[in-house]
Amino acid sequence: MRKIFYVIETNGTFCDHCEDGFVKFDAAEETTWLAFRDRVDAAEAAELARIRKKLKLTQIGSRATGRGRQKCLFPL
Repeated sequence: MRKIFYVIETNGTFCDHCEDGFVKFDAAEETTWLAFRDRVDAAEAAELARIRKKLKLTQIGSRATGRGRQKCLFPL
């Protein structure tokens, strides 16, 4: 999958010497980021499904990619 970038301008208070600081939380930017992340995840899942179909892999074969149903080893 190709690289997709999300660019953001960070607002807050930052040190001029070490660039450490406090980021101002922006609820609208958080919503935008979550929507972007969901679109990228959906596109990646669709791409993996297309590749699995092309290679005739089953659900078991798809586990090698980190997708598919997996048992939780440490249930809460």
